[in-house]
Amino acid sequence: MGSPRASRVTVDTSISEGGTIGSAFFICKLALFAEIELFWYCVCRQFTIYHRMNTASKRLVIGVVGLGGGGKDTVCAYLAEYYGFTFVSTSDYIREHITRNGLGDLSAENLNRRSTELRRELGPDFPTRQILEAHVRTTQLVLGGLRVVAEGECVKSAGGIIISVDASVEVRYRHALRRARPGESKSFAEFVALDKKEAAGSDPTTHNVNALMASAELRIMNDGSLEDLYRKTDEIIALIAP
Repeated sequence: MGSPRASRVTVDTSISEGGTIGSAFFICKLALFAEIELFWYCVCRQFTIYHRMNTASKRLVIGVVGLGGGGKDTVCAYLAEYYGFTFVSTSDYIREHITRNGLGDLSAENLNRRSTELRRELGPDFPTRQILEAHVRTTQLVLGGLRVVAEGECVKSAGGIIISVDASVEVRYRHALRRARPGESKSFAEFVALDKKEAAGSDPTTHNVNALMASAELRIMNDGSLEDLYRKTDEIIALIAP
């Protein structure tokens, strides 16, 4: 008795020659259309990037976004050290504002609460708009720590682009523990709970990092070594500023 696999082959090969050729031709057409669609998607995305980066001011503005511990500040610091960018952290800007005005401690919960209050008072693009205005003559500017969609739109309106940096929650938690920033969550459960608050806000002034990352033109998956992260950053800079 033949094997079920052999019997299946016999049935499959009994299709008429014309039907087989027609099916193969149809599959090839679908594959070709898919390739063409992908090609035009890449062309359109690249055109959007170059259009923004070739504004009259010739500024190179980059917003780097991502959830906590993903590596966005590492990318920003690398751009500053090796490519001469001016690096401004929106999170540090808010921390300084809180400290200067006596608005409480620097815990993640207080940063979240106070930044939302400030955005409701000063506009949903705070503090990115203020930073861009303060650095209007800076030709190479990278901003890290953006949290809401309006901040990303503000960067794009200045001719810039958004790069998202991501990693698994386990990797991000290890990074967070290693940097030991004051006020950050110590347990994995606390870290995940904060992730949920940061990821999807309910109104334009609350943190909505997932939506902000989804709006990024370029993405880095930080799933390897530090050298891998630097290499991926180099590739992006070669792409947007050849």
